[in-house]
Formats: sequence, structure tokens, C-alpha cells
Amino acid sequence: MNLTRVPLLLLFFQAQPPQGETPGRFLSVRLDMEGAPLADVFAEVGRQTGESLEVDPVIAADPVTIRLDDIPFFQALDDICRTHERSRPIFQTFTRTILIRSAPYAPYPQAIGGPFLFRIQSMRLVRESRYEGPSVHTLLIDLAVAWAGDDSLAALCGPPLLTVARDDTGKSLLRDSPPSEAESDRILGKPEIVRRMNVLLDAPDSKARSVARLEGIQTVARVVEWSDIRIPAPRSGAATDTETGASSIKSWERKETTVTVSVEFIPRSPLPEEEVRLLGSVDRLGSARLVDRSGKLYAGRIASGFGSADRAGWELHWKDIPGTAELAELHLTFASRVEAKDIPFTFRDLILP
Repeated sequence: MNLTRVPLLLLFFQAQPPQGETPGRFLSVRLDMEGAPLADVFAEVGRQTGESLEVDPVIAADPVTIRLDDIPFFQALDDICRTHERSRPIFQTFTRTILIRSAPYAPYPQAIGGPFLFRIQSMRLVRESRYEGPSVHTLLIDLAVAWAGDDSLAALCGPPLLTVARDDTGKSLLRDSPPSEAESDRILGKPEIVRRMNVLLDAPDSKARSVARLEGIQTVARVVEWSDIRIPAPRSGAATDTETGASSIKSWERKETTVTVSVEFIPRSPLPEEEVRLLGSVDRLGSARLVDRSGKLYAGRIASGFGSADRAGWELHWKDIPGTAELAELHLTFASRVEAKDIPFTFRDLILP
């Protein structure tokens, strides 16, 4: 079998989790809004998830009626844009901010698996010039991998391995290049939410009209056990001790509507070296939320961190917290056990340009 490992990054891969695994809880969305301006709808999505969403001023005031009940983040974006009919989410590179652009709604080819939404942004036939020998035609696919917030899988481990790429005439499009060594990769969601890259395939047959099948495997660091950490009455010096380890707030600063918190975590026993290689202790913090006395949740942003096998720390930021909110508890989720897992993905019948 011809296997090609390529740097992949801009597909969307939102699927049902494997049997026995729990759907995402970090980035789920619940909405019940009637006739609300589109900008307000996405502002509420941002408040619930901590994600940065910027709405085109042309459509910001358009009224939308939408009801969602604990829908995964990326599915919620798609449902809102489909309901509005005149908006489309644009995922940028090197920034977390997602643009909601004024454009007719159009679905993208998507594949699903675990916590990743794989989406094909575009396909182009291009001529590849070479210094030696004749130029060749190739099929360039712009792919994205987005972190969909499932809590059972956490991080990419190197680029995906393509196993099948075939057009509708039966021609294989896999390039004759050896697989590259898998390298550790930054976890999506901290700080990036989407990673993009180009995938090069051989040019399809002149009679082909589609890529009949595109298959591959993405290795991820799978979190098999999450531990909940709750620190009541959050303030400098507040601490809690659990079976996983000891957590404490090293500093706490609240100014108007922003909160900045520094947290330290010391595991009960050092993390195994293999697990640290898959997912470093800094990246093991899955989510951070403040809870007020009414039960309202505020999702925080993990700004930075440090870590080793026996100690970790993070700086957490919140914004737009009402000055009247009485904050009662800090909720953290920590990946206490991690293992490698291969996630297959499949695309079918991709119409050629």
C-alpha cells in the first residue's frame, strides 16, 4: 500500500465520539434567542466558549431566531450560519479569531472523528515547476483541522497519514514519497483553534470529475481520564487537594470586568515520561471556568503556562465578567491520564475544480 504522510491542517472533523466516550463538554453551546441581532448571538456563543468571534458589520444587526441545546461549538457555528442563510465562518491562520463573513451560506466537505473537525476549504489544479525536468500538474487541497472541544481526545501528534486518494476513474493520486517521522504538535485550542496546510496529490485523470475517496489516519493524544479541580472562594492563596494532586491560586487580580489568575498544580505522583511526550503538563489543562453564585459559567482563556512531570502552572484570563458578579468557584479540568490513538477519516465524492 502506498502511504503518504503529509502536513495536514484545515479540514473539519466533527463526529460522534467512539462508543463509550463522552461528547465534548468544554466547548458546547446552549442558545434560546428570538429575533436577536446576529452579533448578539455570536457574542453569547463567545461568552459560553471563550472563543473570539468577529461579525461582519454588514450583517451584524440581522435578526436571528435560534435554539440550540448543548451543541458542540463548530456545529453551533454551522447551525447559526445556516439559519441566517447569509453568513459563513472563516477560520484564519495564526489567530483564534473566527470571522463571520457576509456571504451566502455554503456547507464545506467535512469528515468526522473524535474531537477534530476536518474540513476541505478548497481544491485547485496547479502546475508545479521544477528546476530539473519538466513541470508537472498536481492537485492542491487546502485542508483544516479544527479542535471541536471533545474531552476524550486532546492533541494532534504530527501530520496525518494518507492511505487512499483515488479519483472516479480509479487512478491513485497518492504521491511517491516516504512517510515522514511523526513529530509532536501544538494542541489545538491553546492558543490556536484551527491549523491549516496544503496537501499535494498527483493530478487526476483528464476524464475524472471527482476525487472518489480520500482516506487517512490522524494520530492524537487521547485523554482517557479527566480530573475535575474545584477551588472554592477563589482568591490569592485559595487551595484544594484531590486524589490527582494539590492545586492553589498563586495570584488573583480583578479589574472592572477582567480577571487574571495564576494557578499551580502539583500531581500526587510524577507524570509518566511517555505521557508527557504525548501531551506536556502545560497542555493538560483542558478548561478553566469561573462560576458565580447564581451558577452562571464564564469560560476563561489559558494564556500561558509552564510544566514538568511533577509540577505545572498556568496564567488564566477572563474578560467581560460583570462587576456585580459574585464569583464563588474556579473549575478546572486536568488530563490525568493520556495515551496515543489513531483516528481514521474519510472523504467521498469531492467534485474537482
